[in-house]
Amino acid sequence: MKNCSHTTECGVPHGSVLGPILFLLYDAVIQLLIEDCGLHPQHLADNTQIYGFCSPMPSSCMELQSRISDCIDFASSWMRSHMLQLNIAKTEIIWLTTGRRSHLLPQQPLQDGSDLITPVLVVRDLGIHIDADVSMRSHVMKTMSACFAVLRRLRGIHRSVPRTVFQSLVSCLVLPQLDYCNFATQCRPAFHYTLHAACNW
Repeated sequence: MKNCSHTTECGVPHGSVLGPILFLLYDAVIQLLIEDCGLHPQHLADNTQIYGFCSPMPSSCMELQSRISDCIDFASSWMRSHMLQLNIAKTEIIWLTTGRRSHLLPQQPLQDGSDLITPVLVVRDLGIHIDADVSMRSHVMKTMSACFAVLRRLRGIHRSVPRTVFQSLVSCLVLPQLDYCNFATQCRPAFHYTLHAACNW
């Protein structure tokens, strides 16, 4: 394989340790654009989240939806002018409220140019599955499913390995899934009990 060099006028080499730092400096303007729309940004590397708050009244929801739509348009235009691209396939919007008020929220999609972003009922944020009614039901169910899938596989070898080895496998493969973001279910005692049932399986 022959190595060859190329001159680049923008960007950094793929995998460079400077990549995340320079990218944050490069797209720092996005935060100002979001705040100018009266919304709240949160950045994690190349992942940007936009938060907004309103009362559950239809007029307030529509006003917030309009601000979010304008914000996405501004951000998308800025990104295009700076040789970046908004990944519509990974762009999600979720309305969070209690189950009793979910019918008051708008269901129509947001528009970004020719693309439509339809509201979803569950999003995954840093490993936590968040439901639109903030019940944490999806997170608990997916965590339980993952834990029991591992336990079913371990059951096939538990007679072939020493008990200490089996316990170590459970500690390494199951308990971390239960412990990760365990605080998210603390306010839901029933779900908290369900999760810890996997420990006694």
